[in-house]
Amino acid sequence: MGSATGLRPAPLLAGVVAAGVLVATVMTGPDAGADVRTGQITVAYACLLADGTQALQVSLTQDYPTADTAGAPLQPGPLTLRTAVPRGLLPAGAASVSGTVALQVSVAESDGASQSVATKAVQSTAGQSTLTLRTSARARAAGAAQPGNTAEWSGLTVAPVRLGTADPELTATGQVAALTAGPDGSTTTVTPAVLTLSLVAGGSTVQLACTPSAAPGTLGSVYASSAPRPQSSASAGADPSAAVRRRALSAAQVPSCLSTPSGSLNPSDLIAPPPGAIYYPPLGQPPADTGVECAYAIGYANVGKLGEASLVNNPADDPGLATLAVLRDVYSFTVSPPFFEAEEIGSLTLPPADTTFLTYGFMPTTAKMQLIPHGPLTVVNTGAGPYYQEASVTTISGEQTLRLYDVEVDGTPLNVGPDCRTVTPLQLKLVGTSNQGLPGDDPTRDYQIATGGPISQDQLTIPYFTGCGSGGQDLDPLFDAAVSGTGNSLNLVQGPICTTFQGTVCNTFTMPVLPSRAPKTPGQ
Repeated sequence: MGSATGLRPAPLLAGVVAAGVLVATVMTGPDAGADVRTGQITVAYACLLADGTQALQVSLTQDYPTADTAGAPLQPGPLTLRTAVPRGLLPAGAASVSGTVALQVSVAESDGASQSVATKAVQSTAGQSTLTLRTSARARAAGAAQPGNTAEWSGLTVAPVRLGTADPELTATGQVAALTAGPDGSTTTVTPAVLTLSLVAGGSTVQLACTPSAAPGTLGSVYASSAPRPQSSASAGADPSAAVRRRALSAAQVPSCLSTPSGSLNPSDLIAPPPGAIYYPPLGQPPADTGVECAYAIGYANVGKLGEASLVNNPADDPGLATLAVLRDVYSFTVSPPFFEAEEIGSLTLPPADTTFLTYGFMPTTAKMQLIPHGPLTVVNTGAGPYYQEASVTTISGEQTLRLYDVEVDGTPLNVGPDCRTVTPLQLKLVGTSNQGLPGDDPTRDYQIATGGPISQDQLTIPYFTGCGSGGQDLDPLFDAAVSGTGNSLNLVQGPICTTFQGTVCNTFTMPVLPSRAPKTPGQ
């Protein structure tokens, strides 16, 4: 039987990977295949204080597609806000400032119609403090269209800044709720309006409500057309490794995104925090209700023994959908750079898949493959972010047993019994890194739970098999030779997450575009 380590054939690997990857989550910005215009404006705001007003100059940056399909969801890119806040507005003894920002925007169409989207911010509250860690990843578009002519984009995360005597320069970023493109031939415009800052410093929260002191410019405009959206010349033929496309689903096809994953995280997959780190919610208390997140992920698996790449989670054949939920945040400002960790739980059960591989190196063999999860997926996101010149790293870990049945060798049925499976579970460990905001960053390679992108596992081992055979025939060595081993890798790209939160049901899913097929690997 050999040791419990080994690899697996192409299609098998594909399914296993999908199980880990689907849980992780893509860009909710303009489609990568469309022409994109970056809106960048500065708005003069007047913020109401108890004894008067405070002027703020606020810079806003956001990408918009130049055109979108009439009546379809219109997804702007992540919003970045920068401003300097007077030091005197914050507690004198405070060592740092963080918090959240909400921006209300006016949404209008050229024919005079208007629309509104409300999103709910999710914040972590402990005593008098309000600290949002990775709010953009869990409070994104958790809202539904309401009648009106404004949209509120809440939950923009203010990167923590150490306080001195100078006015702190604050940067807030986050995903925003989708709008709806207007009718054919109209233009949807987005203009900044009311700005609300909730700043946490020295154990207290400072709230600033601000309105434009002069008419602001347009942040974005999108032309709506019933014709297919044109592809930009810059993206045509480019490697779509981080590209996504919207998947149109009928009501009967919309998958469910309602059930929070159950179970416990694997302690060995968590990062040990520094002494005195703060847990929110505190250990022993139930997790905060941050909603259920769902996503698709697809790609290729390289199988070392076969020298082939196989499709993972075929987007054309009822692909699996993963669910994810935030359990707690862990943070500490007593170390440099500050320590941040988001602990999340994931779940994915894939339907049985048809697989094809070679036995004895030349005989075509087909089989049904079932991946049986051993508990939930443990998802960990760490890194203080670009302000502290530190990358964000996401690791998705879990265990799945691989079972084979309905096997045919060269077209002849082969009875492998009811319990032909790997001796031990496969060990999944997918890693995605974001260097966004750091020198030399390649945005097409960035991955975050909120913004998605490519995620991979360089080494995946498929254990040896057991229980394969019937009537006294031992077929374990057959699959050990064809499937088990090391030297396998996964190359995936995840689509945007969709969130169900406090009565707002997720019903917009995005299917990623397959990455470039990975090159063949030499046989072992």
